[in-house]
Amino acid sequence: MDPHGGGAASELRLVETFWGRLVDVHAIDGQGGVVIEPVYRDFVISQNILSDGIDFELTTNPLTQRTRLVILRERTTDGSGGEAFQELLSRASAGLPPVLPKNYDGSSAPPFSLVARNATLVLRFDDLLNDEEAVVDNLPQLVQVATGYRPTTPYTARILFGENHGGVTNGRFYPTRILVGFSISPTEAQEGSIPVPVNPVGLPPSDRVSSDPNTALRIPTLVDFGSGQFRVLTNVSGQALAPELNGPFDPFLPTRPVVRALRSGNAQDINNGFLFDLQRPELLGNFSLAVTRADEDPEGRPGFDFFFDVAFTTPCQVTPRRGDVLDLVGFQLEVTSLASTPDGLGVVRNIRASIDGRTPAPNTNMLLGSGRLVTPYFLGGGLDPACWLRFDPPAATPPSSDVGTDTRIVVRFSEPMNDLSLGAFDTFRVLRGSSLGSETLMPQDFVVGQLVRSPGREEVRFTPLLPFANRPSIDYLVQVVGGPDGVTDLAGNGLALAPPAIIFRLDPDAPAVENGSLVMRFATVDELFPLGAPDFRGQVFLDAEDGVLRPRPFSTGTAAADRSNPLPSIMTPFPPGVQTPLSPLGSKMMTGWRYADFGWLVDDETRYDLDVIGMNWSPIGGLVLGDFYQSFEMRLAHGSRIMDEAGTTGSGPLFPGTSLRDNPTPFTENILEGTPQVVVHPRSLGYLLDPASRFTNANGTALVPFPWNQGAGPRTTFTWRDTSIQEKGGHGGVGVPLLREVRPPVSVDENAGSFAPPGKVPTVGLPLLWEIRCFPTSSGFGLNPFDISLVFGNFNQLKSRIFSTGGTNISGTQTQKNPDLEISPTGGFNPSSLPPGRGTPAADPVFYIGQIDIAIRVSRAHTIWLDTELAAPAHLNPVVEPTPTDQPPGTSVLLEYRGAIGFNAPNPTDPFNAALLDAYGDLPDNQALFPGGENHWSDDVTQADGARFLQIRMSLFNNIETGQSPTLSSIGLVFRD
Repeated sequence: MDPHGGGAASELRLVETFWGRLVDVHAIDGQGGVVIEPVYRDFVISQNILSDGIDFELTTNPLTQRTRLVILRERTTDGSGGEAFQELLSRASAGLPPVLPKNYDGSSAPPFSLVARNATLVLRFDDLLNDEEAVVDNLPQLVQVATGYRPTTPYTARILFGENHGGVTNGRFYPTRILVGFSISPTEAQEGSIPVPVNPVGLPPSDRVSSDPNTALRIPTLVDFGSGQFRVLTNVSGQALAPELNGPFDPFLPTRPVVRALRSGNAQDINNGFLFDLQRPELLGNFSLAVTRADEDPEGRPGFDFFFDVAFTTPCQVTPRRGDVLDLVGFQLEVTSLASTPDGLGVVRNIRASIDGRTPAPNTNMLLGSGRLVTPYFLGGGLDPACWLRFDPPAATPPSSDVGTDTRIVVRFSEPMNDLSLGAFDTFRVLRGSSLGSETLMPQDFVVGQLVRSPGREEVRFTPLLPFANRPSIDYLVQVVGGPDGVTDLAGNGLALAPPAIIFRLDPDAPAVENGSLVMRFATVDELFPLGAPDFRGQVFLDAEDGVLRPRPFSTGTAAADRSNPLPSIMTPFPPGVQTPLSPLGSKMMTGWRYADFGWLVDDETRYDLDVIGMNWSPIGGLVLGDFYQSFEMRLAHGSRIMDEAGTTGSGPLFPGTSLRDNPTPFTENILEGTPQVVVHPRSLGYLLDPASRFTNANGTALVPFPWNQGAGPRTTFTWRDTSIQEKGGHGGVGVPLLREVRPPVSVDENAGSFAPPGKVPTVGLPLLWEIRCFPTSSGFGLNPFDISLVFGNFNQLKSRIFSTGGTNISGTQTQKNPDLEISPTGGFNPSSLPPGRGTPAADPVFYIGQIDIAIRVSRAHTIWLDTELAAPAHLNPVVEPTPTDQPPGTSVLLEYRGAIGFNAPNPTDPFNAALLDAYGDLPDNQALFPGGENHWSDDVTQADGARFLQIRMSLFNNIETGQSPTLSSIGLVFRD
């Protein structure tokens, strides 16, 4: 009994919130056997109560997934036989961790209460709750759960009244507690008046780097028809929660809900963020049988307790043991005592079993017919190891001979399993017979298939992508791997026992099927033939301990294009600075920064595939005046040309053709052909130039940020030096390295043009081309000049900036320039000319002093050329692990493919040596022969059909908001002739 106000309190209070493990509580009988009928259903106990053999036994039904706490005492009141049942129950339910009353709106400081993902919350109120049928049906609307950052996404929990605590008024029992179950077993999903989705895992994991809450409990206190809140939680007399007395609450929602914010567990928390669990999962056998007799147990409960005769229908036969389950059509019964051994016909008589549930069998005839005995794996017994898995469709000759080529292989475990521990090429795998007895598994030994999990995560089905190849005399091998590197449950416990390798044989009379496969498991850098050279290269790291590829860790940084670097240091400063493109009369301006402007070398691969996430420029004298432009847009792209200002003071620059192209050429002609120009800052967000945002970088340069990514909301990025782009540019000079880099006075590199010749410069050598569109406005002043240098003294042949800017002409008339209408650069107006307002050139040698903000978002790598050994293979989509849903939120892995029909290589092994690939996956001197001469990557592997050789480009994307990274553990390719 809980303290309460008899259901008549004038106000309802939420006294406390805590969490634990949901169980059914059982006692034992005088002979020490478990009383099948629970003493209490849906009772919450401490997660620290485990089986100890003295007071408690904690078990989980392998089919219903309901957890049972057996208190090893008879339910007596005199304490006979040791500590009384009720005292032990009180001990089991004491000391549950609380959920502190905190809000998710930023008003509450961390830490927030940590709750196991599969826990059950208990809400205890100070009065008896109205639990009439209409309330029960609408309980998920009266007590709401949301998740996310911030937690506003509705989450479906199992919400029910706690019928074990409460009190009596007017001759009727009413509860004082509500239970909120975050995980939902298949059985629980169907128990309520409204079915809910199966969810054995529970809450989404919290972010490992955030201390913010990711789960919120909300209890509306006001009815609001407009938001669909037609009822609220009340006591028996109709009094609801008072938000001010039960705070915190959300005053901005019309229902004024009482709020409790919390953090769910994650993989870095104890038990992987789940409830405390030391019980190892077990592999379950599902042995087919026929029930030939079912009689009521005269000493048992009518409709629940029975005696059975069964006959096993395959050679897989065992002695039914206490705790085994008879899985019959519509009913699941627990075997309550050890039965006899099957006779020579596979018959077992007088099995004693009880229905595990609340619904009795209407008559014994409904229990007759086919079924299965579900029993945990054990050593010995003379059983064929194949008995511990199922074939679907079944083997024609059980348990494992004459298997169809289209079969699926099914294993079942005693509890939900960790998805990340299940791998089709690592922990639950099917191998071809050539691997039998071999300690080294070759890439061709694996059958490529997908693992399909049941909703309850306790059953896993291996489904091959293509029918099994039934070449003569070939056997297949199934392995379910245990041990520290094997399958695990949610809390990380490995299998109690793992079976030996299981051999099965296909039906020799089935139609002939031929196909091939190739699997990369990333156990080493060299697992593909020919051995002796790496299989991949790029911006990834092999984690040999976990057998996965990892990308470059997420990180952020800055790179300055200022006078501390060699090339900008020898440019000519222009002290007055320039205001363009900040003009209240409108401006469109395009310029760029080169890799060398940041002090980088073109072949430094640590600077490839950089995501630019912000830009800054330098106000003259460090002075910033407040200004606002209502419409201001920023666009980024790869430039088609890279300026090389090599030359002499006498003759000027040697390569004016490396300049930006100006009027009458359109702005867009300066963008690398075939590549996008990306809007990174939409015009609608404007630009507020705030003096408070001024800062000084490590080189002493005063800077102020552009508006891009300065506000709230998800960040946008642009990948510069993007190695997924195959287009090339850089016409008009010597290529890269630039001659300006090689010659004095900087001499930071050597051999001009040795990395790439003119016209063949890849993206890693091309500039970051940025375009600003400042739209006419009445709110802007345009009084801020920004620091620039002139690229090559007073010579204007080099054009590093092109623009169109509004101003006042020689007639004194203001001329606006709408950036969207400026197709080609037209220049601006010079207020210092005589007379004032003469037109300016549309291009000049201006270099902006500035800095970029960068992040490591994407990492790329390329495989060697993979030989299918088929003249014209047809590909299927590969199996990639982890699956997208198993990756951390906001991360991803992208695979792209291209095919080749042969090679012009000086050494026949060159295509199979990743050390010879460049950052784009290309061999030297264009050695690959592409079908039809078309060298294109595609995320559709079927685009490579007909080409014997296949190459994969792997791109791994970090989450720039949370810093989390994906992994890649295996790629399974499958193909047929």
